[in-house]
Amino acid sequence: FGALIPALIHAKIGLPPPERKFASVRAGMSAPKDEYFMGADCGSGSVRVGVCNSDGKLLGSHVVPISTNNPRVDYYEQSSDEIWSCLCKAAKAVMSKLKDVTPAKIKGIGFDATCSLVVLDKKDRPISVSLGRTIKDDNWNIIMWRDHRAYKETEDINATKHEVLKYVGGQVSIEMEAPKLLWLKRRKPLTWENAGRIMDLTDFLAYRATGVDVRSKCTTACKWTYLPHKAKNGNSLDGWSDDFWEKIGLPEIVQEEYEGRAGSCVKDIGTAIGKGLSKEAAEELGLLPNTPVGVGLIDAHAGALGMLGAEVKDEDGKDVPLERRMALVCGTSACHLTLSKKAYFVNGVWGPFRDAVVGGYWVLEPGQSATGALMELLSNL
Repeated sequence: FGALIPALIHAKIGLPPPERKFASVRAGMSAPKDEYFMGADCGSGSVRVGVCNSDGKLLGSHVVPISTNNPRVDYYEQSSDEIWSCLCKAAKAVMSKLKDVTPAKIKGIGFDATCSLVVLDKKDRPISVSLGRTIKDDNWNIIMWRDHRAYKETEDINATKHEVLKYVGGQVSIEMEAPKLLWLKRRKPLTWENAGRIMDLTDFLAYRATGVDVRSKCTTACKWTYLPHKAKNGNSLDGWSDDFWEKIGLPEIVQEEYEGRAGSCVKDIGTAIGKGLSKEAAEELGLLPNTPVGVGLIDAHAGALGMLGAEVKDEDGKDVPLERRMALVCGTSACHLTLSKKAYFVNGVWGPFRDAVVGGYWVLEPGQSATGALMELLSNL
Protein backbone atom coordinates (compact mmCIF):
# COMPACT_ATOMS: atom_id res chain seq x y z
CA PHE A 1 0.00 0.00 0.00
CA GLY A 2 2.77 2.44 0.90
CA ALA A 3 4.54 1.67 -2.38
CA LEU A 4 1.57 2.15 -4.69
CA ILE A 5 0.26 5.47 -3.39
CA PRO A 6 3.02 7.83 -4.58
CA ALA A 7 3.18 6.47 -8.13
CA LEU A 8 -0.59 6.09 -8.36
CA ILE A 9 -1.39 9.63 -7.31
CA HIS A 10 1.48 11.27 -9.20
CA ALA A 11 0.08 9.62 -12.32
CA LYS A 12 -3.50 10.58 -11.60
CA ILE A 13 -3.01 14.30 -11.22
CA GLY A 14 -0.95 14.67 -14.36
CA LEU A 15 2.50 15.07 -12.84
CA PRO A 16 5.48 13.51 -14.65
CA PRO A 17 5.85 9.71 -14.55
CA PRO A 18 7.12 8.34 -11.23
CA GLU A 19 10.66 7.64 -12.40
CA ARG A 20 11.16 11.23 -13.61
CA LYS A 21 9.42 12.76 -10.63
CA PHE A 22 11.35 10.76 -8.08
CA ALA A 23 14.62 11.25 -9.95
CA SER A 24 14.21 15.02 -9.71
CA VAL A 25 13.65 14.74 -5.97
CA ARG A 26 16.70 12.51 -5.54
CA ALA A 27 18.78 14.94 -7.55
CA GLY A 28 18.08 17.63 -4.99
CA MET A 29 15.36 19.54 -6.81
CA SER A 30 12.82 20.74 -4.30
CA ALA A 31 9.35 19.23 -4.52
CA PRO A 32 6.30 21.49 -4.12
CA LYS A 33 5.61 22.30 -0.50
CA ASP A 34 2.26 21.94 1.21
CA GLU A 35 0.87 19.75 -1.58
CA TYR A 36 -0.58 16.40 -0.61
CA PHE A 37 -2.33 13.61 -2.45
CA MET A 38 -4.91 11.03 -1.38
CA GLY A 39 -5.17 7.47 -2.64
CA ALA A 40 -8.03 5.06 -1.93
CA ASP A 41 -7.49 1.32 -2.39
CA CYS A 42 -10.47 -1.06 -2.19
CA GLY A 43 -9.41 -4.65 -1.74
CA SER A 44 -11.47 -7.78 -1.21
CA GLY A 45 -11.85 -7.33 2.54
CA SER A 46 -11.21 -3.67 3.34
CA VAL A 47 -10.88 -0.12 2.10
CA ARG A 48 -7.57 1.68 2.71
CA VAL A 49 -7.03 5.41 2.31
CA GLY A 50 -3.59 7.03 2.47
CA VAL A 51 -2.12 10.52 2.10
CA CYS A 52 1.35 11.23 0.74
CA ASN A 53 3.37 14.40 0.14
CA SER A 54 4.96 15.63 -3.07
CA ASP A 55 8.08 13.57 -2.37
CA GLY A 56 5.99 10.40 -2.43
CA LYS A 57 6.27 9.79 1.32
CA LEU A 58 3.24 8.13 2.87
CA LEU A 59 2.25 10.27 5.84
CA GLY A 60 -0.71 8.33 7.14
CA SER A 61 -3.36 5.76 6.30
CA HIS A 62 -6.52 4.24 7.70
CA VAL A 63 -8.22 0.89 7.06
CA VAL A 64 -11.94 0.06 7.31
CA PRO A 65 -13.20 -3.53 6.76
CA ILE A 66 -16.01 -4.22 4.30
CA SER A 67 -18.61 -7.01 4.20
CA THR A 68 -18.98 -9.90 1.76
CA ASN A 69 -22.16 -11.90 1.18
CA ASN A 70 -21.51 -15.57 0.36
CA PRO A 71 -25.04 -16.98 -0.06
CA ARG A 72 -23.95 -20.18 -1.82
CA VAL A 73 -20.82 -21.90 -3.14
CA ASP A 74 -18.93 -19.72 -5.67
CA TYR A 75 -21.20 -16.68 -5.10
CA TYR A 76 -19.54 -13.61 -3.61
CA GLU A 77 -21.35 -10.26 -3.40
CA GLN A 78 -20.66 -6.84 -1.93
CA SER A 79 -22.42 -3.49 -1.54
CA SER A 80 -21.36 -0.33 -3.38
CA ASP A 81 -23.14 1.83 -0.80
CA GLU A 82 -21.23 0.19 2.05
CA ILE A 83 -17.91 0.45 0.22
CA TRP A 84 -18.40 4.16 -0.48
CA SER A 85 -19.44 4.78 3.13
CA CYS A 86 -16.35 2.93 4.44
CA LEU A 87 -14.10 4.81 2.02
CA CYS A 88 -15.47 8.15 3.28
CA LYS A 89 -14.96 7.02 6.87
CA ALA A 90 -11.35 6.05 6.13
CA ALA A 91 -10.68 9.37 4.33
CA LYS A 92 -11.94 11.42 7.25
CA ALA A 93 -10.04 9.26 9.72
CA VAL A 94 -6.68 9.65 7.98
CA MET A 95 -7.18 13.41 7.62
CA SER A 96 -7.91 13.65 11.34
CA LYS A 97 -4.51 12.07 12.04
CA LEU A 98 -2.66 14.65 9.93
CA LYS A 99 -3.19 17.96 11.71
CA ASP A 100 -1.03 19.95 9.28
CA VAL A 101 -2.81 18.62 6.19
CA THR A 102 -5.97 20.61 5.55
CA PRO A 103 -8.50 19.76 2.81
CA ALA A 104 -7.24 22.74 0.80
CA LYS A 105 -3.80 21.13 0.64
CA ILE A 106 -5.10 17.92 -0.97
CA LYS A 107 -4.30 18.48 -4.64
CA GLY A 108 -5.54 15.22 -6.10
CA ILE A 109 -7.30 11.96 -5.31
CA GLY A 110 -7.17 8.60 -7.08
CA PHE A 111 -8.92 5.26 -6.72
CA ASP A 112 -8.03 1.65 -7.32
CA ALA A 113 -10.15 -1.40 -6.56
CA THR A 114 -10.72 -5.06 -7.27
CA CYS A 115 -12.17 -5.85 -10.70
CA SER A 116 -15.64 -6.45 -9.26
CA LEU A 117 -18.84 -5.63 -11.16
CA VAL A 118 -21.15 -2.87 -9.82
CA VAL A 119 -24.78 -2.78 -10.98
CA LEU A 120 -26.96 0.35 -10.62
CA ASP A 121 -30.48 1.04 -11.81
CA LYS A 122 -31.51 3.90 -14.08
CA LYS A 123 -31.53 6.28 -11.10
CA ASP A 124 -28.04 5.17 -9.97
CA ARG A 125 -29.43 3.15 -7.07
CA PRO A 126 -28.12 -0.31 -6.15
CA ILE A 127 -29.97 -3.19 -7.79
CA SER A 128 -29.78 -6.82 -6.73
CA VAL A 129 -27.36 -9.35 -8.24
CA SER A 130 -28.55 -12.11 -5.87
CA LEU A 131 -30.55 -15.12 -7.04
CA GLY A 132 -34.01 -14.86 -5.57
CA ARG A 133 -34.92 -11.46 -4.16
CA THR A 134 -36.07 -9.75 -1.01
CA ILE A 135 -36.15 -6.01 -0.38
CA LYS A 136 -32.79 -6.25 1.38
CA ASP A 137 -31.15 -7.97 -1.59
CA ASP A 138 -30.69 -4.68 -3.45
CA ASN A 139 -27.93 -3.90 -0.96
CA TRP A 140 -25.88 -6.68 -2.61
CA ASN A 141 -25.31 -5.08 -6.01
CA ILE A 142 -21.71 -6.13 -6.70
CA ILE A 143 -20.60 -9.43 -8.20
CA MET A 144 -17.09 -9.81 -6.83
CA TRP A 145 -14.09 -10.64 -8.98
CA ARG A 146 -13.75 -14.01 -7.22
CA ASP A 147 -17.37 -14.99 -7.94
CA HIS A 148 -17.61 -18.05 -10.18
CA ARG A 149 -21.37 -18.26 -10.84
CA ALA A 150 -20.99 -17.61 -14.59
CA TYR A 151 -19.23 -20.88 -15.50
CA LYS A 152 -21.71 -21.80 -18.27
CA GLU A 153 -21.53 -18.30 -19.74
CA THR A 154 -17.73 -18.48 -19.71
CA GLU A 155 -17.82 -21.74 -21.66
CA ASP A 156 -20.29 -20.31 -24.18
CA ILE A 157 -18.22 -17.18 -24.78
CA ASN A 158 -15.01 -19.15 -25.25
CA ALA A 159 -16.77 -21.51 -27.68
CA THR A 160 -17.15 -18.57 -30.08
CA LYS A 161 -13.36 -18.43 -30.48
CA HIS A 162 -13.77 -14.75 -31.29
CA GLU A 163 -10.70 -12.81 -32.37
CA VAL A 164 -10.74 -10.50 -29.32
CA LEU A 165 -10.11 -13.51 -27.07
CA LYS A 166 -6.49 -13.60 -28.18
CA TYR A 167 -6.04 -10.44 -26.09
CA VAL A 168 -7.04 -12.29 -22.91
CA GLY A 169 -4.74 -15.28 -23.31
CA GLY A 170 -6.95 -17.17 -25.75
CA GLN A 171 -10.03 -17.44 -23.58
CA VAL A 172 -12.03 -15.23 -21.28
CA SER A 173 -11.71 -15.95 -17.54
CA ILE A 174 -14.72 -16.64 -15.36
CA GLU A 175 -13.49 -13.70 -13.27
CA MET A 176 -13.85 -11.23 -16.15
CA GLU A 177 -16.94 -9.13 -16.83
CA ALA A 178 -18.45 -10.44 -20.09
CA PRO A 179 -19.53 -13.79 -18.53
CA LYS A 180 -21.08 -11.95 -15.57
CA LEU A 181 -23.02 -9.63 -17.86
CA LEU A 182 -24.34 -12.59 -19.81
CA TRP A 183 -25.26 -14.35 -16.55
CA LEU A 184 -27.24 -11.30 -15.44
CA LYS A 185 -29.20 -11.30 -18.69
CA ARG A 186 -29.96 -15.03 -18.46
CA ARG A 187 -30.50 -15.48 -14.74
CA LYS A 188 -31.54 -12.02 -13.51
CA PRO A 189 -33.49 -10.59 -16.47
CA LEU A 190 -35.26 -7.92 -14.41
CA THR A 191 -31.94 -6.70 -13.05
CA TRP A 192 -30.52 -6.67 -16.58
CA GLU A 193 -33.50 -4.78 -18.01
CA ASN A 194 -33.56 -2.23 -15.19
CA ALA A 195 -29.80 -1.69 -15.04
CA GLY A 196 -28.85 1.81 -16.10
CA ARG A 197 -25.16 1.59 -15.33
CA ILE A 198 -22.84 -1.42 -14.98
CA MET A 199 -19.18 -0.73 -14.26
CA ASP A 200 -15.98 -1.93 -12.65
CA LEU A 201 -15.64 -0.96 -9.00
CA THR A 202 -12.71 1.39 -9.72
CA ASP A 203 -14.80 3.29 -12.25
CA PHE A 204 -17.79 3.34 -9.91
CA LEU A 205 -15.74 5.02 -7.19
CA ALA A 206 -14.59 7.71 -9.62
CA TYR A 207 -18.17 8.15 -10.85
CA ARG A 208 -19.50 8.39 -7.29
CA ALA A 209 -16.85 10.99 -6.53
CA THR A 210 -17.43 13.19 -9.60
CA GLY A 211 -20.82 12.40 -11.10
CA VAL A 212 -19.08 11.87 -14.47
CA ASP A 213 -19.09 8.41 -16.08
CA VAL A 214 -15.57 7.83 -17.41
CA ARG A 215 -14.14 4.33 -17.74
CA SER A 216 -10.47 3.42 -17.36
CA LYS A 217 -8.39 1.84 -20.10
CA CYS A 218 -7.07 -0.42 -17.35
CA THR A 219 -10.42 -1.83 -16.25
CA THR A 220 -11.96 -2.06 -19.72
CA ALA A 221 -8.92 -3.56 -21.44
CA CYS A 222 -8.12 -6.11 -18.75
CA LYS A 223 -11.68 -7.21 -17.87
CA TRP A 224 -14.08 -6.11 -20.62
CA THR A 225 -12.22 -7.07 -23.86
CA TYR A 226 -11.77 -3.39 -24.77
CA LEU A 227 -8.87 -2.79 -27.20
CA PRO A 228 -7.31 0.64 -26.50
CA HIS A 229 -4.96 0.37 -29.48
CA LYS A 230 -7.99 0.26 -31.79
CA ALA A 231 -9.42 3.54 -30.48
CA LYS A 232 -8.10 6.24 -32.79
CA ASN A 233 -8.31 10.01 -32.50
CA GLY A 234 -9.96 9.86 -29.09
CA ASN A 235 -13.00 7.89 -30.29
CA SER A 236 -13.60 5.47 -27.42
CA LEU A 237 -16.17 3.41 -29.33
CA ASP A 238 -13.55 2.19 -31.79
CA GLY A 239 -11.97 0.15 -29.02
CA TRP A 240 -15.06 -2.06 -28.66
CA SER A 241 -15.82 -5.02 -30.93
CA ASP A 242 -19.50 -4.85 -31.89
CA ASP A 243 -19.30 -8.31 -33.42
CA PHE A 244 -18.05 -9.84 -30.15
CA TRP A 245 -20.94 -8.54 -28.04
CA GLU A 246 -23.49 -9.49 -30.67
CA LYS A 247 -22.00 -12.96 -31.08
CA ILE A 248 -22.08 -13.76 -27.35
CA GLY A 249 -25.71 -12.68 -27.04
CA LEU A 250 -25.50 -9.12 -25.72
CA PRO A 251 -26.49 -6.98 -28.75
CA GLU A 252 -28.13 -4.43 -26.42
CA ILE A 253 -24.71 -3.15 -25.44
CA VAL A 254 -23.93 -2.34 -29.06
CA GLN A 255 -27.38 -0.87 -29.68
CA GLU A 256 -26.86 1.47 -26.72
CA GLU A 257 -23.48 2.48 -28.18
CA TYR A 258 -21.89 1.16 -24.96
CA GLU A 259 -23.53 3.91 -22.90
CA GLY A 260 -24.21 2.90 -19.30
CA ARG A 261 -23.77 -0.88 -19.34
CA ALA A 262 -20.23 -0.92 -20.75
CA GLY A 263 -18.67 2.52 -21.24
CA SER A 264 -18.88 5.01 -24.10
CA CYS A 265 -16.10 7.23 -22.70
CA VAL A 266 -12.81 5.41 -22.00
CA LYS A 267 -9.78 7.42 -20.93
CA ASP A 268 -6.08 7.02 -20.11
CA ILE A 269 -5.03 6.35 -16.54
CA GLY A 270 -4.59 9.63 -14.69
CA THR A 271 -6.84 11.72 -16.95
CA ALA A 272 -8.67 14.38 -14.94
CA ILE A 273 -12.38 13.57 -14.63
CA GLY A 274 -14.83 16.43 -15.08
CA LYS A 275 -14.42 19.23 -12.56
CA GLY A 276 -13.18 16.93 -9.81
CA LEU A 277 -15.04 16.10 -6.62
CA SER A 278 -18.73 16.96 -6.63
CA LYS A 279 -20.09 19.03 -3.77
CA GLU A 280 -21.86 16.01 -2.29
CA ALA A 281 -18.84 13.69 -2.52
CA ALA A 282 -16.49 16.35 -1.14
CA GLU A 283 -18.69 16.74 1.92
CA GLU A 284 -18.83 12.98 2.44
CA LEU A 285 -15.05 12.64 2.13
CA GLY A 286 -14.23 15.72 4.20
CA LEU A 287 -12.48 17.38 1.26
CA LEU A 288 -13.15 20.40 -0.96
CA PRO A 289 -15.36 20.46 -4.07
CA ASN A 290 -13.45 20.41 -7.36
CA THR A 291 -10.45 18.59 -5.88
CA PRO A 292 -8.98 16.84 -8.97
CA VAL A 293 -9.91 13.18 -9.46
CA GLY A 294 -8.04 10.99 -11.93
CA VAL A 295 -9.01 7.90 -13.91
CA GLY A 296 -8.01 4.89 -11.82
CA LEU A 297 -6.71 1.34 -12.09
CA ILE A 298 -7.46 -2.18 -10.93
CA ASP A 299 -5.78 -2.71 -7.54
CA ALA A 300 -3.11 -5.14 -8.76
CA HIS A 301 -2.23 -2.85 -11.66
CA ALA A 302 -1.96 0.12 -9.32
CA GLY A 303 0.48 -1.94 -7.28
CA ALA A 304 2.43 -2.71 -10.45
CA LEU A 305 2.58 1.00 -11.32
CA GLY A 306 4.03 1.76 -7.89
CA MET A 307 6.59 -1.03 -8.06
CA LEU A 308 7.66 -0.71 -11.70
CA GLY A 309 8.09 3.04 -11.32
CA ALA A 310 10.57 2.64 -8.46
CA GLU A 311 14.32 3.23 -8.82
CA VAL A 312 16.03 0.00 -9.91
CA LYS A 313 19.73 -0.20 -10.83
CA ASP A 314 21.64 -3.01 -12.51
CA GLU A 315 25.10 -4.25 -11.48
CA ASP A 316 26.68 -1.37 -13.42
CA GLY A 317 24.58 1.25 -11.67
CA LYS A 318 22.39 1.92 -14.69
CA ASP A 319 18.62 2.23 -14.56
CA VAL A 320 16.86 -1.04 -15.38
CA PRO A 321 14.44 -0.50 -18.31
CA LEU A 322 10.73 -1.02 -17.64
CA GLU A 323 10.73 -3.99 -20.01
CA ARG A 324 13.17 -5.85 -17.77
CA ARG A 325 11.05 -5.53 -14.64
CA MET A 326 8.25 -7.65 -13.23
CA ALA A 327 5.84 -6.77 -10.42
CA LEU A 328 4.55 -9.52 -8.13
CA VAL A 329 1.42 -8.27 -6.40
CA CYS A 330 0.06 -10.47 -3.61
CA GLY A 331 -3.35 -10.25 -1.97
CA THR A 332 -6.31 -12.62 -2.04
CA SER A 333 -4.68 -13.81 -5.28
CA ALA A 334 -1.23 -13.29 -6.78
CA CYS A 335 -0.54 -11.41 -10.02
CA HIS A 336 2.69 -11.12 -12.00
CA LEU A 337 2.74 -8.08 -14.29
CA THR A 338 5.32 -7.12 -16.87
CA LEU A 339 5.47 -4.42 -19.56
CA SER A 340 6.60 -4.45 -23.17
CA LYS A 341 6.68 -2.07 -26.13
CA LYS A 342 5.64 -5.01 -28.32
CA ALA A 343 2.48 -7.12 -28.08
CA TYR A 344 3.21 -10.74 -27.14
CA PHE A 345 0.45 -13.36 -27.28
CA VAL A 346 0.77 -16.28 -24.85
CA ASN A 347 -2.01 -18.82 -24.42
CA GLY A 348 -3.15 -18.93 -20.80
CA VAL A 349 -1.56 -15.57 -19.91
CA TRP A 350 -3.92 -12.59 -19.69
CA GLY A 351 -3.11 -9.87 -22.19
CA PRO A 352 -1.50 -8.27 -23.99
CA PHE A 353 -3.32 -5.13 -22.80
CA ARG A 354 -2.23 -1.80 -24.27
CA ASP A 355 -2.03 1.27 -21.96
CA ALA A 356 -3.39 -0.66 -18.96
CA VAL A 357 -0.58 0.43 -16.59
CA VAL A 358 1.75 2.80 -18.49
CA GLY A 359 0.83 4.59 -21.70
CA GLY A 360 2.48 3.13 -24.81
CA TYR A 361 3.26 -0.22 -23.14
CA TRP A 362 1.56 -3.60 -23.36
CA VAL A 363 0.86 -5.57 -20.18
CA LEU A 364 1.06 -9.34 -19.72
CA GLU A 365 -0.51 -10.75 -16.56
CA PRO A 366 -0.03 -14.36 -15.46
CA GLY A 367 -0.99 -15.21 -11.91
CA GLN A 368 -2.60 -17.59 -9.47
CA SER A 369 -6.14 -16.93 -8.27
CA ALA A 370 -6.96 -17.31 -4.58
CA THR A 371 -3.41 -18.01 -3.38
CA GLY A 372 -3.76 -15.57 -0.49
CA ALA A 373 -7.23 -16.86 0.29
CA LEU A 374 -5.88 -20.43 0.37
CA MET A 375 -3.11 -19.44 2.78
CA GLU A 376 -5.72 -17.79 5.00
CA LEU A 377 -7.86 -20.92 4.89
CA LEU A 378 -4.93 -23.17 5.84
CA SER A 379 -3.84 -20.85 8.64
CA ASN A 380 -7.32 -21.05 10.16
CA LEU A 381 -7.49 -24.85 10.18
